[in-house]
Amino acid sequence: LQLGARTTYFDFPSGDNIPSGDVFFSPRLQLVYDLQKGTSLKASASRNYQFQRELYYENRFGQSTDFFVLTDGNEFPFRATNNFMVGTTVEIPKWALDIEVFYKSMDGLVEIARINNGFMDTQSGLDNGEYALFTGTGNAAGIDLLFTTELGNYSGWLAYTLSKVTNQYPEIRNYRTFSAQYYRRHQLKWLYSYKTGPFEWSAT
Repeated sequence: LQLGARTTYFDFPSGDNIPSGDVFFSPRLQLVYDLQKGTSLKASASRNYQFQRELYYENRFGQSTDFFVLTDGNEFPFRATNNFMVGTTVEIPKWALDIEVFYKSMDGLVEIARINNGFMDTQSGLDNGEYALFTGTGNAAGIDLLFTTELGNYSGWLAYTLSKVTNQYPEIRNYRTFSAQYYRRHQLKWLYSYKTGPFEWSAT
């Protein structure tokens, strides 16, 4: 059993409408139970905060612009997530298998969207009424599989993730869920390496 916590003091630039005050408490919990040699069960839970955000907006030509913003506790809220995981690890000589099921709830999501379509006479930007700022919530859930092996000079690992990430905004699509921008349901990653003399060859 491992317990931990992180406390952050954040001085909001605005000083108004701060729902959680200036001090943020982020607890951590991790459990590992050994069933037998090489086989264990594990679980973890944590709460995290993010005060610097990377946002983006798309202009009238379909070009995406990314920028960073520091939360003010009001128009640009801080992001809070609750993270949960349960899984198991099986290790025998030469190979190992790791399985994790995860769930994350997200508050303080921000979306900058165009409210006027088509070409306009005004200059493109965030301050001329073409864009609106929306805040909402989201959820992420899925499973991670990781297989690793080492056979003599050969080593490698194969990872697969099946997930679903959805967002919700009261003013967008009548609060119906939709997929996050960078969400991919299936992700497959493979790495292979071979050592010979002073060289190591790899492929990904």
